[in-house]
Amino acid sequence: MNKKILYLLSLVITIVCSSIPAFGVEDNELFHLFGFPSQVFGYSVTGQFSFQWLGFIFNFFLFYFFLLLIVKSVSKVFNKNLFNV
Repeated sequence: MNKKILYLLSLVITIVCSSIPAFGVEDNELFHLFGFPSQVFGYSVTGQFSFQWLGFIFNFFLFYFFLLLIVKSVSKVFNKNLFNV
């Protein structure tokens, strides 16, 4: 598994975790924030929409490093270089 696949998986996981409303929702009466573990986007009842770039970048790299840790751990447990990372 090369790093491009890890980047793609991290991007997909970040988008999925930020778009599921029941997962990592912070509700306010006027403003709703979505994203896990960091908020990525939000909208208000008045129709305003916001996108937090820093939260998106943080989530992306957090999921990337978790996936990288999993890949390296699996490679170490099986004592083989199963993945080219």
